[in-house]
Amino acid sequence: MENGYVYIGQPPLYRLGRGKKEQYFIDDDALNNYLYDQAAQTIRVRRENGEEIEGQAMVNLLKKFTFFERINNFLERMNIQEKLAFFLLENNVHSADQFKDEAFLGGLLEKLAPLDPISSSIRACRWRSGCYEVDVAFRGHGHSRATIGPNIPLIPEYRHALDLYPEVREHIYGSFTIMKASNTGQDKEIQAENWHDLIRLVREETFKGSHLQRYKGLGEMNPEQLWDTTMNPENRTLLQVKIEDAESADDLFVTLMGDKVEPRREFIQNHALEVAELDV
Repeated sequence: MENGYVYIGQPPLYRLGRGKKEQYFIDDDALNNYLYDQAAQTIRVRRENGEEIEGQAMVNLLKKFTFFERINNFLERMNIQEKLAFFLLENNVHSADQFKDEAFLGGLLEKLAPLDPISSSIRACRWRSGCYEVDVAFRGHGHSRATIGPNIPLIPEYRHALDLYPEVREHIYGSFTIMKASNTGQDKEIQAENWHDLIRLVREETFKGSHLQRYKGLGEMNPEQLWDTTMNPENRTLLQVKIEDAESADDLFVTLMGDKVEPRREFIQNHALEVAELDV
């Protein structure tokens, strides 16, 4: 493995069936790319201001929304609710150094007031010298307390949101109308209250008449499917295995697969919020 001679055949994550036709997709991005390309053939979207988005422009917007939603879901698990994330993005919170200025944080709290937050007093940051932080929660969500301080701009997912927000900001607020062409020649109109609904409803409309299976293991495939998707050299996707740091890899293997329970439990607790997908 140190020389990169070991390869893993990657099985698909999804099987999409329509009638007798089957298609396989290696991951969520591959599935979404297919669904949105299919949607563009029959669907267009109208914003509240009357602007219509269709074709490749609609596909690109849906892809950006999907990635942005994935980022927001991660931040939610970090107790950074969507309305707080949007507030921070809208106010260009982009650097840990901004929180060296106590007045900057005080100004943020004043601007946050219309959202009716419950906040603590501003205090010196507990882990970064010379910076300030404050705890914030929203009524009805007191258990989801977030700390606004130099920690947030250092979260990789928040930095991804910073990069993407200017591209989706114009479209992300307000409702949408999904217009789907039918065989009768009259469009079917579906209301989407927000951008989350837009993603969900476009996917649902595109899925109609199809069956989606998400594989949790190779045991769910019959031998023919396993050959077609994972073993056949003409179709398979290979992942090269390399060990960049043998000592670190060995330590991680021992932590997760060793006889001692405590290191494994500690690892899971420390990294639980980083999990993007989990099959249980």
